Amino acid sequence: MYTQCPECQTIFEVSDADLAVASGKVRCGSCNQVFKADEHLMEQLPEPTPVAIEEDIVDLSTPTAAIDEPEILEIPDTPAEAAPQPAAEDFAKVLAETELEKEQQEAAAAQKSATKVKHSGGLLSTLAWSFASLLLISALLLQGLYVLRVELSQIAFLAEPIEMLCDTLDCEIPERRDLQRIEVVERDVRSHPDNAKALLISAKLVSTAEFTQPYPTLRLSLANINGQTTAARDFQPWEYIADETDLDEGMAANTPTTVRLEVIDPGSDAASFQIELL
Repeated sequence: MYTQCPECQTIFEVSDADLAVASGKVRCGSCNQVFKADEHLMEQLPEPTPVAIEEDIVDLSTPTAAIDEPEILEIPDTPAEAAPQPAAEDFAKVLAETELEKEQQEAAAAQKSATKVKHSGGLLSTLAWSFASLLLISALLLQGLYVLRVELSQIAFLAEPIEMLCDTLDCEIPERRDLQRIEVVERDVRSHPDNAKALLISAKLVSTAEFTQPYPTLRLSLANINGQTTAARDFQPWEYIADETDLDEGMAANTPTTVRLEVIDPGSDAASFQIELL
């Protein structure tokens, strides 16, 4: 069985096995045209086209009297040679080249697709890891702020953000306080005017902080002439501040607070006293 290239008319010899490969597509070895071999099949080579033979024509215009005898022309009976047919090419070789080229194209397309998928997957993986890292850092930061909220709330520029954080997380933080910013001034000790066995110690507390802070606990220590402590007691705010003062409002900045401490007179055992803020 044969097939013929529709472009250059080259004839190939094919078999059923050849047609089963590559869906019957082949490439012409003469003009490189790709075509379907099964659409141009022929069972046998076509008959050669005979070449027309021009015969000599006798000039009949010559008078018959001038012709002694009719000349009979012998026309050779040899038929014209058949037109040469293109030689059948090695179809298996052409088919193999076509199949190899197809495989190379498919491999290149698969590699391009795999590269594209790889790049896309790498970008998504990077974004996912970045997002997860950001969440982890945020969680650790919030945890640190929560654990250290008490200490951080005492820092001036962090106090307000920490308070807002605790409002959101429903946690509690103590009031801001800075004992280093409270000064004890105008100290005085004298006999109690209403109790002969007691002493009245007075002083003033002044907060120099920029914020309102709670009243501190006061520790009063009495010492003898050798500097040894002979008596000590802690006083809570409601024990040393006048009743008309609202303790919940705290110590306003640069506003003196009067302190009155009443203690039993230790006699000659006490030569000095000291007030500490707790």
